[in-house]
Amino acid sequence: MTNKKHLTRILVLLLTLLSFLPATAQRYNFINYTTAQGLGSSSVNHIFQDSKGYIWLATQGGGASRFNGKTFKNFTRAQGLINNDVTCIAEDPSGHIWIGTASGACRYNGTRFAPYGLQQGLSDGIVYDIHADAQNTVWLATNDAGILGLRANTIIRLDTTTGLPANETFTITEDKKGTLWMGLANGIVAYRNGKITDYTRHPAIQDKTFFSSLTDHSGTVWMGSTTGDLIRILPNGQISAIALPPAYQNDFIGGIAEDSLHYLWLATDHGILKYGAETFTAFTEQQGLPSNTVQTIMADYENNIWAGTLNGGAIQFVSQAFTRYTEKEGLSSQNVTAVCQDKKNNTIFIGTADGLYTLHENDFKKIDQLPPLTHANISSLAIDSNGLLWVAAQTGIFVVALQGNKYSVSKTIKTLNGQAIISPQSILHDSRGNTWVATYGSGLLLLNPAGSKVFNTNNQFSSNKILTLFEDSRSHLWVGTQDAGVYKYKDAAFQKIAIEDKAVWSIAEGDNGNMFFGTGESGLCILSGSKTTCINTLQGLSTDYIPSLAWDKNSGCLWLAGEKGLDKWKRINEHQIEITNYREQDGFTTTAVNQHGLFIDNEQQLWIATARGLWKYNASAERPRGRSPKIQIEDIRLFYGNESLKDYYDSTDARTHLPYRLVLPHHKNHLTFHVQALTTTHVLYQIKLDGQESDWSAPTDNPEVTFSNLAPGRSYTFMARTITRDGIAGKELASFSFRILAPWWQTGWFYALSVLVVMGAFYFFIKARERVLRERNKKLEATVKERTTVIEQQKQTVEAALTEKESLLKEKEVLLKEIHHRVKNNLQTISSMLMLQGEVLQDDLAQKAILESQSRVRSIALVHQKLYQTEGLEKVELGGFMSDLVGQITSLFHREADPVTIHLQIPPTQVLIDKAIPLGLILNELLTNSLKYAFPNHAAGEIWIESKPYESEAENPATSRKIVLRYCDNGKGFDFHQKAAAGGTLGVELITLLSEQIGATVSYNNTAGSEFIFIFSVNL
Repeated sequence: MTNKKHLTRILVLLLTLLSFLPATAQRYNFINYTTAQGLGSSSVNHIFQDSKGYIWLATQGGGASRFNGKTFKNFTRAQGLINNDVTCIAEDPSGHIWIGTASGACRYNGTRFAPYGLQQGLSDGIVYDIHADAQNTVWLATNDAGILGLRANTIIRLDTTTGLPANETFTITEDKKGTLWMGLANGIVAYRNGKITDYTRHPAIQDKTFFSSLTDHSGTVWMGSTTGDLIRILPNGQISAIALPPAYQNDFIGGIAEDSLHYLWLATDHGILKYGAETFTAFTEQQGLPSNTVQTIMADYENNIWAGTLNGGAIQFVSQAFTRYTEKEGLSSQNVTAVCQDKKNNTIFIGTADGLYTLHENDFKKIDQLPPLTHANISSLAIDSNGLLWVAAQTGIFVVALQGNKYSVSKTIKTLNGQAIISPQSILHDSRGNTWVATYGSGLLLLNPAGSKVFNTNNQFSSNKILTLFEDSRSHLWVGTQDAGVYKYKDAAFQKIAIEDKAVWSIAEGDNGNMFFGTGESGLCILSGSKTTCINTLQGLSTDYIPSLAWDKNSGCLWLAGEKGLDKWKRINEHQIEITNYREQDGFTTTAVNQHGLFIDNEQQLWIATARGLWKYNASAERPRGRSPKIQIEDIRLFYGNESLKDYYDSTDARTHLPYRLVLPHHKNHLTFHVQALTTTHVLYQIKLDGQESDWSAPTDNPEVTFSNLAPGRSYTFMARTITRDGIAGKELASFSFRILAPWWQTGWFYALSVLVVMGAFYFFIKARERVLRERNKKLEATVKERTTVIEQQKQTVEAALTEKESLLKEKEVLLKEIHHRVKNNLQTISSMLMLQGEVLQDDLAQKAILESQSRVRSIALVHQKLYQTEGLEKVELGGFMSDLVGQITSLFHREADPVTIHLQIPPTQVLIDKAIPLGLILNELLTNSLKYAFPNHAAGEIWIESKPYESEAENPATSRKIVLRYCDNGKGFDFHQKAAAGGTLGVELITLLSEQIGATVSYNNTAGSEFIFIFSVNL
């Protein structure tokens, strides 16, 4: 605030106010930004967040400071600001930043400042507030010229001449109906559709100066005065006053803000007030504020509360969920090592590096009357069923009792069974009344009035280095060791549990009897039934070393802590877990949590013992998560900034201030992008470049990425997003599109020209070839004519010769057919003569001889008949020939052979005449013999005549050169070889001679009749 009148009023109020809200002994995490961090001035009059995510701070004398979450950039007169005393900052719908100062206003378009003062027809007085409405009218609240509205080139003036009750105006807000509510030096007015409605005479408003305003999520308008008045104007027009706590009823309300949970936050002379459910909560220097004089307040889009103070800089209030207790609250030692609670009176006992403390009803007290525990390095606390406090310290085990109002050490245990107790780590009182002590060197101790016992490597146990103890809901004792894993003590016996790590530092039990083990290197191990699984940093834990665990049964979550902070593990469903990390941005500013440093009290509040004090976590005050930070491209550099981009674009984007339509030549293909998440939290970045890659990169904390040797002739879009500390990808994207031109030899016109050149060259080549071919054709035509004449003459000679040859061949064919026909006829004549001769003979033997000769003659005649009936005149088709021959022979013996069945299976086979005649005669002899002698007394019988290719030649009959001819009957048979050896009959002699004639091998078998097998060559 720059008005000296109001600054003086603030100082007077600060010095004269005598009453305060009672302070509670708790501190929160307020992050303080001052000139040491780069802020322009430690007096902050106003804080504003623009649409990009930048935090703007209006400072007294230091100009306007812009904060990107990491660093400040200051704008003063040197950058074009008209005054370094900045009072307010706002943004219009076009993305321009408006800055109110002690001598008018400025508009900042991202590159330069434009003044709006007397020379522009406005005021050079103080501009206290700026508001841009939905119609893109920018309204300025001034100290001497009323309200000024800037719409295009038009100025709207609201002052005493146009109906405004006063020209000294301080604040403007717009409700959901579009009505402007204005705070004046003497009240409140509303402005809508050119009409002013005056509320200055309303009893809650009259004669009061209203300096701050806000329209909340419901449309309710809130106005804060300079004298501690908080006015609420409901959407229905009802006006009422909200009474502030007594200590704040005369305070200057410098700002009003609303958070994501719809709490109101007020900036006052005595700190910050949080208002909700008709209750106020105060935050002052006792809660960690660097200054109680708070001049402005704002809630950012990530649910942080920002406040500006007088001379105390800016404050970021991260979370109210974590409360810290240190020496300011009565803890003389920051190193808190153990916490437990007396459930009977809810007293919290706190063990530290220098003694024992109690906390009861927010009152810390050190128990000074325990000299043995002073500087004893307490490691564990436990209360037994008798209400006695057991303390494990490096110097031994102590039992503390309350006698009246004083605590005293009733018992000290430093040895057991004659052996010194080395480094007690943990104490546990089980449900059976036993006291167990874990030591790092002496093993596991059981302390009982009935008798004590030691379990170590000398007595029923595998380790002397015991780290932790836990009793589950089934009264089983669990023991975690440094070097032997974890054991369950059940039925007076130790059972080893198989997990991945030998060092088990902490144990807890969850729902359904699941057991959790915090290990030294393997993260969190979960035992469910007999199945063990482990999760670690790869799944989102802060560390794989977990010295402390606590199960929160109300929320069904597991708390894990160690040297790198605090985590919360929760199972969402059977296949999904959720891990939340708590860091400085959540209000938990320390990382080193001590062993056994987590404790849940009777009210299910989590206490955290750390090397930097005692912390308490309140789940109901935790901020909502999941809002992704805003991100933008801060800079684009060509060849690491060694070359300028200005020659490759025409203009700059008004909002991003990045090149608009960037087009680069092919050799300017080395770009570096610098992105910035506008947040104070720790984030990682993911990037991808459409046009080169389709997947997001691995998360990295490096905000810069360089692309070298980008392929020319393509369009690219660079994109970046954030990954929050919870592993959530941000919804906000920063993107930039550009194009790299192809080199001239890869352009379309070059390709087209090249095609034309090639086509032209091809055209002229064709034309030249055509000329050569025409010359050659002329010569060729002359040669062709000459050669054609010769060929025609030769053709005529050849045709004449061919005609003569064809005539001779036809004549030969006719003569051959005639010869075969005449031979056949002559043989038929001979057959007929034999038949006539046989009829006149009286001798039976002579008749039979004549008949057999007739049959043989007819067989030969049949061959000649087949020859002149075919085209070839040289070959006989064997199957047809034998079929006709069988029919011819059986016709001679039809009376005697009626009961005989003949099976003929001869595949198509061509044989020459010199083979056909002997084969016909052989078949004639065999068939005649069978019909005459094989079946005496007209007995029934069967004859088989079949042929097939010989052995391997059967695979391809078409190329076979040998065939097997099989003839057999099932008659009485005879000894062919014996008769042949003895001279035999004419038939036997014929068969033998004819077989030799055709080169056939003959085999004979008379086992079941007569069987002849002839193997001979064909197609020779």
